Amino acid sequence: REIILKVIASRGEYAESTNQCITIMSVLGEDFPEDIEPSLVANELKGTLALLEKVTEEDIRRLPLMTDTSKLYAMKFLSMLCTFSMSSRYHLCHLSSCLLVKFTLQYGFCEESIHGLATFARALLLDVEDVENSGRISSVTESLLVDHANQHSLRARSTLLFAAVKFFTEPLQSVVERCRNGFNSGMISGDVDNAMMCGYLCCYSKLHGSGDDLKVTQDVSCDFLRQMAKHKHAGSTYGTMSLFRTCAALSGNFGNSLRIKTNEEIYEEAVRTKNLFLLHHVCVNQ
Repeated sequence: REIILKVIASRGEYAESTNQCITIMSVLGEDFPEDIEPSLVANELKGTLALLEKVTEEDIRRLPLMTDTSKLYAMKFLSMLCTFSMSSRYHLCHLSSCLLVKFTLQYGFCEESIHGLATFARALLLDVEDVENSGRISSVTESLLVDHANQHSLRARSTLLFAAVKFFTEPLQSVVERCRNGFNSGMISGDVDNAMMCGYLCCYSKLHGSGDDLKVTQDVSCDFLRQMAKHKHAGSTYGTMSLFRTCAALSGNFGNSLRIKTNEEIYEEAVRTKNLFLLHHVCVNQ
């Protein structure tokens, strides 16, 4: 099921992959409400934060390893649910991150714990605007990658989450470098899906504040688009095409060797896949 879900997501069909993850989690005994109220998510985030209020890197490293097979299975699909719902039902993503953190503290540490903590840090920032604790937990989580046996795979998966927080806590140029490192880690570990998403976020970061000339940003976007086309990753391709069109509209330079979709075609894809981020890009271009 894991491979099937990743294939669906690679086509940009995040809403469908999210629904399938919800079904799997229901079988595993975890149900989510159809309509999630923002107040519910805010309360869950604050309650989970209380469990992490004084937690340090050393505290996390001292946790026992998670050994319960059923819990490890649940953590894997909860982590996937966080990733897929980020683009289609972000309140569900944030609610799932709370479960990942609670399972870690209750049943022990595993690789998915890192992804859960990183997602939770991002959720704190976006839902309750807690920059201080978001930055603290994000930094603690990032430090867990040091010397980890699967650091490249974990970095590729978590870069988008770290970057979302670093947008508010570090110079944007450092976010660009983080995204490049995430892309390289993804290619090294064979995680092409997350590598392509790191490429998209690198373009996004360059456009929104790296200080580079727009032509440079367009050239970088084209380089990543060639990689995305090679690996047939629709989810990142449409987003990067939209960023390219933003650069082109601002610079007046539409020349390139690639076939870039029109804004209307990108909009149709956003509606078809229920991708909220892509819809946002379309609105910016309009």
